[in-house]
Amino acid sequence: MRKNIFCAMAALLGAASCTPEKSDPQQPATPLTQLHETFEVLSDENSITRLTGWANVMVVNATYTAPLQWLAREAGCNMAAQASAHKFDDSNRGVRYETWLLTPPLDFDNAASRAISFRVQAAYWKDDTQLDVFLVPNLAAIEGNQGALIPLQANLPTSSSLNRWLPTTLDMSGARGVAMLGFRYRGVGGSSASTSFLVDDVTFGDVGSAPSAAIFEETFAESLGGFTPVSKSGAQSWTWNSNTANAPYAHAAKVSGYVSGVSAPNEDWLISPPVDLSGVQRATLAFEHSINKGAPAVKVMRREQTALVSTTCTDATNPDAATWEPLEIPRYPSGSTWTFACSGKIDLTPYAGRPNVRIAFKYTSGGSDAATWSIANLKIAR
Repeated sequence: MRKNIFCAMAALLGAASCTPEKSDPQQPATPLTQLHETFEVLSDENSITRLTGWANVMVVNATYTAPLQWLAREAGCNMAAQASAHKFDDSNRGVRYETWLLTPPLDFDNAASRAISFRVQAAYWKDDTQLDVFLVPNLAAIEGNQGALIPLQANLPTSSSLNRWLPTTLDMSGARGVAMLGFRYRGVGGSSASTSFLVDDVTFGDVGSAPSAAIFEETFAESLGGFTPVSKSGAQSWTWNSNTANAPYAHAAKVSGYVSGVSAPNEDWLISPPVDLSGVQRATLAFEHSINKGAPAVKVMRREQTALVSTTCTDATNPDAATWEPLEIPRYPSGSTWTFACSGKIDLTPYAGRPNVRIAFKYTSGGSDAATWSIANLKIAR
């Protein structure tokens, strides 16, 4: 076991080689040289330990007095792993928790690439909740020898980055031997007493080939990004909304034909920059959207809030000069709240191999019906 601890220390020291003890019962015989975990095979509130090789270590001692599991949680368009000490009924107020999410053992000696990547999101910020990331040599390092843990410098959320996915990619080129990636959550129970943390898209090895690796991504957290708004009729247009009531995002792309108590006729397009799909064989599009103040009927939303795709658009300011094909949005929000919902995955595989793929969101409104449509967290992935 001491040799395994040394292997983890070698990650910091850049040791040339290190051979883990295969006889150690806490070190499985076949560590992974590649890991791509999106948690999508799980259902809401499933235990993470349903995944082969993953571990959930719940520390119970004089300080942390109750067990707490990491569970699968639907977050926007993703299934993710969540740790949270929050309970609506406040029945666990003041209870302190420490719980670990551990990947299967990772083989740093035989992996084609030693890079590690993942992303983290937080909600309901409380300063006394902590999430830390470590290289973990074995379970004994958690159970009684935490000085053997190797802290990793991850891009973790703060109180100013709530409800945003923050990505981390770690260059582990100096690592040797076998170790697990560990996420340690510490929180205090109660209603609105702790931060909830989500972890997703955990990758070891060839990060660029991960199924979850984004081909194109725009959160609309800071601006419209490379998207072009085009107003074909009406006085309104797509804008970047920096002060939205829409939960849970403070920022989004937004359009509404409802102004000063009047519904105005409009046709407004929001067109993406060109996305290069020439090097991929399959692709999917997903985004989160909210629709409010319109006709809360899916058949109306399917007519007035639509998505399209083009491979011939060379000028985003002139959509009429290109050919556009409709995309079916699988899921719409309620139509009568500000709450975001996932669009569901839209298959872009028919456009794989094309170098100039553009996505457009088309909004229409009439004199008696003008909804507000907001879009956030758009992602095209393999």
